[in-house]
Amino acid sequence: MSTTIIKILFLILTISFFPLTTLSQPAQPPSTIKEGINFFKKTIAHLPNIIENIIKNEVFPFFKKFFTMFFQKLKEIYKVYIESKFKPFFQKWWNEFKKIVQKKPNLKEEFKKEKEEMKNDIWEKIKFLWSKI
Repeated sequence: MSTTIIKILFLILTISFFPLTTLSQPAQPPSTIKEGINFFKKTIAHLPNIIENIIKNEVFPFFKKFFTMFFQKLKEIYKVYIESKFKPFFQKWWNEFKKIVQKKPNLKEEFKKEKEEMKNDIWEKIKFLWSKI
């Protein structure tokens, strides 16, 4: 990461001392304020492209490599420390959960039974009401 910062600083300093349009000519200080402003504008105009290039070619690959290594180490730590200690506990919990689910009555059958009972109750009530009329 320090090399990336050094590259950024080097590029900024290089660009500020040498305008990109006149690299073959020796750098001369501007003779008027207007020339100085134009020089500054030309230098600043190229900075976004340079910074974008640095970010794409230096920063993103660095972070990609960093996070890849980080997650590999995290997986190793998980396998060595966490999985070995907690796997028996979770396995026991999972087995208990399976037993509870198997003991649970079949909800579809229960729903069908309740539905039939409700239909029968409704018909009985309708018959009773018709008999009273």
